[in-house]
Amino acid sequence: MEDEPTKYSGDSTTVLDRHLLTGREEIRKAAIEVARAAQRELAIFSMALGGELFTDQEFLEAIRQLAVSGPHAKIRILVASPVAASKNASQLLALARQLSSHMAMRALTPQYSNRTVTFIIADDRALIYHPSRDRDDAVVEKVPGTARHYLNQFEEMWEHGKQDSEFRNVPI
Repeated sequence: MEDEPTKYSGDSTTVLDRHLLTGREEIRKAAIEVARAAQRELAIFSMALGGELFTDQEFLEAIRQLAVSGPHAKIRILVASPVAASKNASQLLALARQLSSHMAMRALTPQYSNRTVTFIIADDRALIYHPSRDRDDAVVEKVPGTARHYLNQFEEMWEHGKQDSEFRNVPI
């Protein structure tokens, strides 16, 4: 296994791959790489935006860069616990408020509350899947079919998601 995942470029010549990540630093680097790889859309699902990733300056900068990259860029964030998310990732929420024309947040409805994973999807082509913030392993995939599968799950949860007062001034 390589030390770092192969950079996803989004073009048709990209080698498709899957890597098991071990350790928080590997996960952080891969998540930043996936966020930087997004050219149109980033979809983030998390229980409460916990852990160091959602306060990491490089990760936040990658999100900001996508948001300001053009009129069609969008970042959607779906969380199960908006109150915890607002405490855990206040800088991310502040960024969403600043870039509200490109960032949207919703709260997960109870029917989906049994999901404990975190995943981040770039343009339906790259995915990082972290089973639990209490674990030090994750998977990063640059396999469109897998990313599309998780994006479809995200879309379903997003459609049922709701606005929450914790996300004031962030359009839904």
